[in-house]
Amino acid sequence: MPEATLNHHLEAFLSGDVDDILSDYTEESTVIVPDAVIKGLDNIRTLFEQLVDLIPPGSELELVQKFIDENICYIIWTATSEKVKIPFASDTFIIENGKIKTQTVAFVIAGDE
Repeated sequence: MPEATLNHHLEAFLSGDVDDILSDYTEESTVIVPDAVIKGLDNIRTLFEQLVDLIPPGSELELVQKFIDENICYIIWTATSEKVKIPFASDTFIIENGKIKTQTVAFVIAGDE
């Protein structure tokens, strides 16, 4: 089941449908990004609205690697859009009962100092 949740999350992100993305989270979910710990659906919505703006549908996004160990999923990916180039990014997901309980995101933006 964790792989199905991860696959749905990736498909929803590629479609740019923030409501569909949020269906993989609960009010108790946490997303950790390099400069913040984000909790709750409203705050997670804001994060994904920003990410979909930076990497909209039609952008070049490549899943480089995917590892799954029980309820922990780890991906490495790259992305290029009109607004941003991300030569390296990784996410770790802890999935429980078909929902993302915790996610960490780390990335490098080309030209970012």
